[in-house]
Amino acid sequence: MSRPLPSPPSTVLVVDDEAPLRHYMARVMTDDGYRVLVAADGKEALALVENADSRVDLVITDVIMPLMTGPELAAQLATQLLPPPVLFVSGSHNLRDVPGPMLRKPFLPDDLSTMVRSLISNGAEALPGP
Repeated sequence: MSRPLPSPPSTVLVVDDEAPLRHYMARVMTDDGYRVLVAADGKEALALVENADSRVDLVITDVIMPLMTGPELAAQLATQLLPPPVLFVSGSHNLRDVPGPMLRKPFLPDDLSTMVRSLISNGAEALPGP
């Protein structure tokens, strides 16, 4: 009797202009078994999504970045046929209009892991309908 092939790991794109935070989040995701892509800004993130060899299942992005903010990145991603869910992260406590789930920096690895698992497992349900 043949066993089903294991599904490939989900792909998570981490976007943050601060290298230490970007590497921290990428390490947590790698340790959790995800395939991880990293970008230093929104423009680089869009290029990675467009050129990825597989679907990006979740984007974790800082809210305030140069060149393109996290919400601007999310708006660009929303124009895709199957947009990935977006998790926003920020150290600012003055943000009110973030268009999606958000973690406040600093956060523990378990907090990030729990939120990512939830968003990836519910990602298909969270996609907007036609």
